[in-house]
Amino acid sequence: MTAARKAAVTRGLWERRSANPPYASWGTFAGDNGEDNAAHTPWAWGDGDDGSDLQDGSIAPGPAYLISQYFANTAPLSLTYTRNAYRS
Repeated sequence: MTAARKAAVTRGLWERRSANPPYASWGTFAGDNGEDNAAHTPWAWGDGDDGSDLQDGSIAPGPAYLISQYFANTAPLSLTYTRNAYRS
């Protein structure tokens, strides 16, 4: 899948963020993978053990920040975005 196609899919999901289907609740996909409604969207996804600095959903508005924290700034990484649809 091309980057443009991935962006289009994600944009479509964001536009339907309050719809059922495909969501069981805010940011949670309806469905079953052995655990009911277990898959989360980027704006609700979280590890659950990242501490208060990386709240659930931080990958959507701040993916660069999340990566910088996961990898302890091991290389120069800009936190400035040219475009991010999840930021207000």
